[in-house]
Amino acid sequence: MKAVFTSEEAQDFKKELQETTKHVGEKVEKSVDSAVKKTKGAMSKKQIVTVEDIVEEADEKDEKKDGMVSYDDFLKVEVRVGTILSVEEIEKSDKLLLLSVDTGDAEPRQIVSGIKNYFDDPQSLVGRQSMFVTNLEPRKIFGYLSHGMIFAVNDKENFSILEPDTPLTPGTQAA
Repeated sequence: MKAVFTSEEAQDFKKELQETTKHVGEKVEKSVDSAVKKTKGAMSKKQIVTVEDIVEEADEKDEKKDGMVSYDDFLKVEVRVGTILSVEEIEKSDKLLLLSVDTGDAEPRQIVSGIKNYFDDPQSLVGRQSMFVTNLEPRKIFGYLSHGMIFAVNDKENFSILEPDTPLTPGTQAA
């Protein structure tokens, strides 16, 4: 239902609405200020974090991120020998292969890898060993869940998967 106001009534209503809104706004502002003061009063100085503190901490982290990884972070990466058991070409993908890899676990590990273009016959990978990162969070790639990453390198002219120079037991951890 619409209310119809005369010009004078509309002006009065507008003023009344503005005053009410102003009072409500002032009450909200006072309540917020009061809550902030109470919160700060309940905290020790160490617990109060300002925007400046956050920016300063971010700047310090940026200074440390000059491409270096801490030794502790490096130790978190699990690299193990894996034997490639099977290879499937992923339909509608120019680059991806679906690898089934024995990495010493109870079941073979499914790994999606973008190495298809480097092999005339991807089936030539079956039976080969390579180094794999085995503690990456699983990631869905092209509809397939990948549970690791193969170690490979390439420059402008050559490509190579990183292989142990002698056969090793699948799951052997890099030292």
